[in-house]
Amino acid sequence: MSSEDSRSQDTDAAKASRYVEQVRHDFGDSWRQDDKFLDKFFPIPKDASTLYAPLRRLMNDILAAEKQSRQQPSASSKALGQTGKRTCVLATHAKKKKVQSSHARRPNLPVSPTLFLAGAGANVVGVTWTVIKPITQAGISPMEVILDSDDFLAARDRLAANMTQIMSDQTNRRFAYGLILTETTCTVYMFDHSGAVAAPPFNYHQHPAQFCAVLFGLPTVASVSALTRPSSRVQRTFMFVLYLVGRGTTTLRTLKLGDLNSTFVVKDAWIPRGELAGRESEGSLLRHARAKGVVQLEHFEDIRRSNDPNDLDTILRNRKIDQPTAEELKLERVHTRIVLKPFAETIDQFETRKDLLLAFHDAVLAHQQLHDVAGILHRDISIGNILLNPRGAEDNRGILIDFDHAIRVGDTSPYLTKRQIGTWRFMSRNALDGKRPHTYIDDLEAFYFVLCWILMVYSGPHKVKAVPKQAAWWDLPDAFVMKEGHFGIREFRLPVDRWFGPCFKTLASRLFDFFRVRGPIGRLIVHPDDPKRDYDKYLGHTMHH
Repeated sequence: MSSEDSRSQDTDAAKASRYVEQVRHDFGDSWRQDDKFLDKFFPIPKDASTLYAPLRRLMNDILAAEKQSRQQPSASSKALGQTGKRTCVLATHAKKKKVQSSHARRPNLPVSPTLFLAGAGANVVGVTWTVIKPITQAGISPMEVILDSDDFLAARDRLAANMTQIMSDQTNRRFAYGLILTETTCTVYMFDHSGAVAAPPFNYHQHPAQFCAVLFGLPTVASVSALTRPSSRVQRTFMFVLYLVGRGTTTLRTLKLGDLNSTFVVKDAWIPRGELAGRESEGSLLRHARAKGVVQLEHFEDIRRSNDPNDLDTILRNRKIDQPTAEELKLERVHTRIVLKPFAETIDQFETRKDLLLAFHDAVLAHQQLHDVAGILHRDISIGNILLNPRGAEDNRGILIDFDHAIRVGDTSPYLTKRQIGTWRFMSRNALDGKRPHTYIDDLEAFYFVLCWILMVYSGPHKVKAVPKQAAWWDLPDAFVMKEGHFGIREFRLPVDRWFGPCFKTLASRLFDFFRVRGPIGRLIVHPDDPKRDYDKYLGHTMHH
């Protein structure tokens, strides 16, 4: 092995180690064990004859694979999978056969399972090919194979990391199963957006019928849900899940069949039931905003698992927990869907300086209308929540989405006390500090940081460069200190890329002064909140360019 190959392997191992550690932190204490798990999801057939046909097919597959390997030992392209089969277990532990992401933005994944049950057809997402491939979109169940003497928890964390990759790319996956196999035992896990639940390990030599029931039950269509109605189809996913445990928010572009001009934003999420009292659902807030003529809401619903109107798609129902304990109720999440029109790209996908400026102005204007007309405060301004609509009507070229954390203006419920809402790099100083209630000023400051981020990190349409050190600090726990220091100097000094020209630097400088004169967060603000004056002045700066 060359020194270059050795360094490459070291780098890959380091990336894998960091990713697994990140997933371990993400899952935290969300691991559960259910002693009745196998009875619920993989019951042993009462009549052994029901196993005859599946076992025969399994044996024939093994014989066929062995025969093919003897006849065509050099056909490496066919070694990855079987043609004409709906499911197949692939060996994906070797570097050249690792599972790859089907998402164009991140084709190379840091970890790959030992074995990978993949498939094609109705039980996976959008897979129409006949050759089963080792890619996340075709994944059904990852499997980790270890010895009884190996580190079981390390294998569990790797399994979670692999499952996070699969469910991140399969946007309609409600839950999925994974296995840890040793020379004697099989442990089955069910992963969803509240974490994972495991069955007690069982000895598959002593319980072969249970092992067969597990294998035949893994590729279940029950784990998949349709993201769109029959009258529409998904064109593109432009926001996808990075972390498995949580809301699992996925935003899609959909197209109404028969009408190429009817595009919509479809947002799927798993909303926790046990949040602080006073939280109003996103759908309720959007319906209120629509009634005020502010938001173009097309549809909102809690997803159902069947035609029964009471059969909601929830974590506990999917886990088959009928009488949950108080501790289990903390895991509950409800699958929701919101459809908005029109569709647009996120603001960082601008094509021209004019598109960016108009979208920024109209998004702030939409925020003012939400605040002043509908009485709603957004509280989560970020690049991903501002959409471009360059062909929209005047004042509608920048659209706000994602009202998961929004509240009514004047809300005094316990939900108002929830702190650290949003993305650090875009959060206001007060939102990071968390000592005073969130107001419209905090959202206006978040708009400012969105603009600054784009001006520093982009060098033109779709051209991303290295994050400068001034911005890199905004993603760290010291973000509050750095942002407070940013406004502590007398003039705007952030590095604006030359492509944006002097007008954007002037705009950023004027918005900088808008916040600087209000004084540090730790002191009395020089100018008390006055929404009309503040919105007029803020928007006035954008209109002058």
